[in-house]
Amino acid sequence: QVIASGSVSSQPNSDNKRRKYETKSNSIDVNVADESIAAGIINETGGPHSAIGSGVASECIATDSDSSDGEQIEIPSVSTRKKKLYTKDRIVDSIDSSLHQVNYNKFKPPTVLKNYSVVMEKAKNQTPAKMLSWTNKYNKQVDSKLRAENIIRPTPIVKDCATNATTALAAWELFFTAAMIRRIVQHTNKNIAIKIAALPEPSQDIYPPHIKATDEIEMRAFFGLLYARGLLSLNDVGCQYLFKDSIGPPLFAASMSCKRFSFLNANITFDDSSTRGERWTHDRFAAIRDLFEDFNKQCSTTLNPREFLSINETLYSCRTQVSFKQYNISKAAKYGLLFKTINSARFPYTYRTVVYSGKPTGAPNEYYIPGIMPIVQYLVEGLEKHADLKCRNITMDRLYTSIDLFQWLLNKNITAVGTLMSNKREIPQSVKSVEGRENNSYEVYWEVSTRELSLHSYVVSTKSGGKKNVLVLASMPPLLGTTKDDGKNKPAVLKLYDLTKGCTDIVDQRIGSYSTNSKSPKWILTAFSYILDTTRVNAQTVYSLNKKVDPKKTCSFEFAWELANALALPCIQRRNKSSLKHNVMSKINLVVGYASNEIQMDANDEATERIKKRCAFCMKDFVGLTNIKKRANLGKVINKCHGCSNFTCKKHMRIFCCECSEKNVK
Repeated sequence: QVIASGSVSSQPNSDNKRRKYETKSNSIDVNVADESIAAGIINETGGPHSAIGSGVASECIATDSDSSDGEQIEIPSVSTRKKKLYTKDRIVDSIDSSLHQVNYNKFKPPTVLKNYSVVMEKAKNQTPAKMLSWTNKYNKQVDSKLRAENIIRPTPIVKDCATNATTALAAWELFFTAAMIRRIVQHTNKNIAIKIAALPEPSQDIYPPHIKATDEIEMRAFFGLLYARGLLSLNDVGCQYLFKDSIGPPLFAASMSCKRFSFLNANITFDDSSTRGERWTHDRFAAIRDLFEDFNKQCSTTLNPREFLSINETLYSCRTQVSFKQYNISKAAKYGLLFKTINSARFPYTYRTVVYSGKPTGAPNEYYIPGIMPIVQYLVEGLEKHADLKCRNITMDRLYTSIDLFQWLLNKNITAVGTLMSNKREIPQSVKSVEGRENNSYEVYWEVSTRELSLHSYVVSTKSGGKKNVLVLASMPPLLGTTKDDGKNKPAVLKLYDLTKGCTDIVDQRIGSYSTNSKSPKWILTAFSYILDTTRVNAQTVYSLNKKVDPKKTCSFEFAWELANALALPCIQRRNKSSLKHNVMSKINLVVGYASNEIQMDANDEATERIKKRCAFCMKDFVGLTNIKKRANLGKVINKCHGCSNFTCKKHMRIFCCECSEKNVK
C-alpha cells in the first residue's frame, strides 16, 4: 500500500525540488516536474485527479480501495492568483467602438420610479417660477432612437482648396499665407527703418551689413530656423552657439549670419506700431491681433469638422510679465497665455481659438468676451461662418457645461456631452447625494418636457476610501449600459466622454514636443510662437490626410524638419557665394545636397583652389625698400577682380550686381 503525503503542483518549482511519497517500509522520490508520474501515484491511491493542476483550492482524502486498513491521504489546498474580473483586451478602446451598444452590458430600467423638480428661476411679480423636472422613467421608443441632430451626411474631410497640399511646405502655406508674411515684412521693415534713422549721423551710410531691411524669402528662412531650433531642443541655447562651426547645425550658418538672426528676432513686428497705442486701449492683444485672426480664418476654412469636436483650454508657457498671464497648477506650463480652442476628436487639429487678453482700459471691442458661455458661443459661431456644424457633437468639461448652453446648441442642431459641477442648481439634491449608493452604481434621469437632455450619475470610490459622484449631462441620445471589459461598470456615455475630451491635450503634446517658444522678454513673440506651433500641427494633419495616412501615426520630427529645410532653402540658394567663408560654403553645400569635395563657388579658379595673395593696391601703397616689413605684414586675400585679375582686399573692393558689373565692363 502506498501512502502519499504533501502537496503536488502542476507548476514545476524553480529549484526543481523533489518531494517524497512515503510508504510504511520505504519512500519513493518523485520529481514534481513530471506531472504524469505524480498524477499516476495519486490516481493509484484513489484520489481525485481533478485537483491536480486545476488551479482551484481544494482538499482531498484518498484511501486504498483494495485494503480495509488503508490510511487516508491529505492533499493541502493549492495557492493560486486572484482571478481577473475583466477581459485582457479592451472592448471599448476607440470612439467607434464606444458607439456600439453591443459592447456594453444591457441597460436595466429602474424598478423604482423617481421624479424630481428644481427651481431654475424664482417667481418675480406676476411671473411664475421656472421649474426643471427630471425623471428616471425609461421610454425605449423615444430615448434610444437616433435623432436628426446626430445624422451626418458624408462629406470629404479635406476641402477642395487643400487637396493638393502633398508636401510639408504646401500644407504649411494653407495656414500661413503669403499675404500674412507680406504684412509681417512690411511692418518689420518699417520698424527697421526707424532703428536705422536713430543711428548716429556718421553711421547711417556705413552701418553693419546685418542692419538692413528684409524680404519675404529671408523671413521664411527665419521661420524655418525657429522651427529647426525647436526641433533640436535648442530654444534655451544662446544664439552664438547655434551658428558656431564646431557645434552649430549647418542649416543655421547656411541661411544667415548670427547677427542677422538676432537682429530679425529683435525687430520682427506684426502691426503698425504708430497706431498700436490707440488700439491697445480697446484690445490688449492689438500688437498681434490681425495676424491671429487671419490664422483663425485659415484654420476654419481648410478642413470640414468631423462628427465629434471638443472644447478645452491650452496654457502656453510665458514667463514675461504681462497683465493677462494666467496661472493653473494642473497644467504643465503653470504660467502662460490662455487659449481656448475647439479641436477635432478624431485627429490633432485646431479649428478655432480665442485668447484671453484681459479687460481693456477703454471701450472693449468685439474680441473681448466676458464669461464662460459667451466664449463657447463665440467659437461655435466663428466656426459656423466657414463650416457646417449641424449634426455634430461637442465634448466639454465641467467648466463650460450648463443647461442653457446645451439648449442653445440644440437650437443649432448641435448636441453636446460634458461633466457637471455638483453645485449646479439644475441638479436635484437627491441625485447629488451618495448616501445609500453602492460603488460603481449608475443612474439616468431624463428632462421631462422634451426628453432631449439626460443626466447621468455614476458613483465611484476614491483613493481615500470615500465616494465620488461623477455627473454627466448629455443632449445626444444617451448610450445606455455599462462597460463589461474593466469590471467598473462605467456608463457608456462617460466612456465616450473619456475618449473624446482629450483631443486638445494631444494637440498640446505635439506642440510641446518641438515648440518654437523660447525665453523671450516679449509676450508678442510667445503669442507668435503659439501660431507657428499650431500651424505646424495643423499642417501635419492635412499633409497626412492627403497622403491617406493616419495623422496620429505621422512622425512629427520628420515632417517639421522637412518643413524647416523647405522654408530656408530659397534663402540659402540665393546667397552670394563669392563673399562667403569656406566653412559657410561647406555648410551650404551640406544643406543643398552637394558633396563636400564639389564646392561650387562663383569666384575664379585660383580663388576656388584657395590660393591667397596680398592685395595689389595695398602693395602699391608700400613701395620701396623702407616698406619691406609693412608689405610682409599685409594679410593675404582670396578675392580676385574679374576685370584686371588682381587680388583685392575689402578696402579696395566695391560690390556690384551682375547687371551693373556688365555695364562697367563694357
